[in-house]
Amino acid sequence: MKLPSTASLSALMLLSSTTQAGDASLSLLYGDNYVVEPALQSTATIEYAAGWAKGDVFAFIDLKNYHQSDAENSWYGEFSPRVKIIDSRYPLFAAFTWERGKNDTEAYLAGLGTNLTLPGFTFSKVNVYYRDSPNKDGSSWQSTLSWSIPFINGAFIFDGYIDWVFSSQEGAKNIHVNPQLKWDMQKQLNTSMRWYLGFEYDYWDKKYGIDVDSIDSAQNTASFLLKIHF
Repeated sequence: MKLPSTASLSALMLLSSTTQAGDASLSLLYGDNYVVEPALQSTATIEYAAGWAKGDVFAFIDLKNYHQSDAENSWYGEFSPRVKIIDSRYPLFAAFTWERGKNDTEAYLAGLGTNLTLPGFTFSKVNVYYRDSPNKDGSSWQSTLSWSIPFINGAFIFDGYIDWVFSSQEGAKNIHVNPQLKWDMQKQLNTSMRWYLGFEYDYWDKKYGIDVDSIDSAQNTASFLLKIHF
């Protein structure tokens, strides 16, 4: 399976059929109690999301700054296009993701996805992927759920994602739960800029698929969050 070329082709198809403006944002996070990496971190995250008649795309890059540590700062990003195969109440998408990070961190994912129609949700998406990391032996299967729920007349937003690597030859099976609770400061302060204050919770059992006694890979932490949309 030549996942890199397939993902690149789908991205070009999406970008060439743009019919709707996208949303770009910058998030700043600060938190403690991270594992595997240095415990105290600040992160700047640049995100972009857009939808078209023929699919959608989501991309982000994290720029990580480690505090009280001699470790070098790091980065990680994902590019995730989807191309619609069947258009219905529950559409079917060909779903792809390219993961890339510092050093040899890289993976290619390809699979199928759909959108769920749930009361009160702005969106809810489910994808199931075959994943392959070229710098690791074996392959894996992963499911990803993402969602967004506004509440109290849109004053707050609860959104995030869950990555579940449910079958893996590349490392331990693991689950990563990463929701955010955000307060809409544009509505509260009547500003022209759309921005939010809140918290990001991060639970990752067997982070990076690590399951050895010598390394604590059970992450359970929260970060302060400032998010600005452009």
